[in-house]
Amino acid sequence: MRVLILASEGAPVSSIAGPMEIWLLAAHLASRQKLTTPADGIDIQVVTNGRAAPFASQGWVLNQWTTLSPYEQADLVIVGAIGPPSPRKYADLQVLDWIKRQAAGGAQMASFCTGTFLLAASGLLNGRVATTHWGFADLFRSAFPDVRLQIDKMITSDGEFTCAGGATSYQDLSLYLIQQHYGRSLAMQCARWLLLSPDRISQQEFVQNQDKKWHEDETILASQAWMESHYASDLSVTELASRACLSERHFKRRFKLATGESPLHYLQRVRIDHARTLLENTQTSVERVGLACGYSDNAFFRQLFKRFTGLTPLQYRRKFGS
Repeated sequence: MRVLILASEGAPVSSIAGPMEIWLLAAHLASRQKLTTPADGIDIQVVTNGRAAPFASQGWVLNQWTTLSPYEQADLVIVGAIGPPSPRKYADLQVLDWIKRQAAGGAQMASFCTGTFLLAASGLLNGRVATTHWGFADLFRSAFPDVRLQIDKMITSDGEFTCAGGATSYQDLSLYLIQQHYGRSLAMQCARWLLLSPDRISQQEFVQNQDKKWHEDETILASQAWMESHYASDLSVTELASRACLSERHFKRRFKLATGESPLHYLQRVRIDHARTLLENTQTSVERVGLACGYSDNAFFRQLFKRFTGLTPLQYRRKFGS
């Protein structure tokens, strides 16, 4: 099995070294257990566009890597993270052409973190389900509206295309792919050797409030600021619309157009983010946390918190509390 890890110029070191380490371990364990033979083992290589050595911009140099070749066909291509995404980083025609050739040749295509921007730029994800780092969700949606982004998922799989969430999701992606090709037993052995958790299925618990302030609607920006400083008050959409000197219907429509979500959903996210902070940094009871964030109905607060984070307030405190 030929595994090619695509490294972009300026790629984070972990985005290439991480999956390579896991796959090298898988190759070793598979060979030792005679799941593979020297003739049909796992061959892992790092490839790049050849204009710069991977990691060179960070003071690291990877000695063993090859340049993209139109004649080299992989069984699996893993598109590593590209760092903070920008059109320049995911508009390299040579790389995009290589990605399309690999897919056309039958390679299984995988990406993680911001590498999904590069895979999406090839057009191969149009109409398909994908995920990326939660912090870049809005940018991804605006750049690739034809991709069905599921930002809460740690891993998405759609045909021969598999994507994973944030920076360290290469761990989840690698274990998932190893299980696909060599069975759960080998994937679990890799997880145990590397002390990895094999059961991360969601990014929800890590997501922090995204400002949604990249728009230029000054009236809505003012409403957002008011909501963020008065989140504990008994705010209503009617009151917010009145403060913005707009009809309620017009306010809702304009808020959704500017931020991509309803005023109520935005307010809920702001409140839940403040609840996260209290749960992380204080021993305040869950009931008082809910009250401090504007929720007198504790059952509703707990339900809403789990909807946004995937965890109950107590589970969240145990996991992230100081």
